[in-house]
Amino acid sequence: MNVKKGDLAIIIKSTFGLNIGRIVEVGDMMGEHSQLGAIWHVRTKGRALVTDYGAIGPECDCADDWLRPLPADDANSGALTDQPLEIAA
Repeated sequence: MNVKKGDLAIIIKSTFGLNIGRIVEVGDMMGEHSQLGAIWHVRTKGRALVTDYGAIGPECDCADDWLRPLPADDANSGALTDQPLEIAA
């Protein structure tokens, strides 16, 4: 497994690519998918997530293989967000 409950993680893959780069908190393990393996319930730490069914909201289910834990130093900094960056011209 890549993550465990309570970890902060970044999504590296998603069904339509819409959640890639989102920072999430890993919740409960929902079970095992026949093709994707372990499935976790995650909650966003920034922008909304898109489910496999196209619903938009603060939570979704995500395959363990699609998540990577953030380093403890980054996760504990409190400064993580996936909000868009403002770029000055």
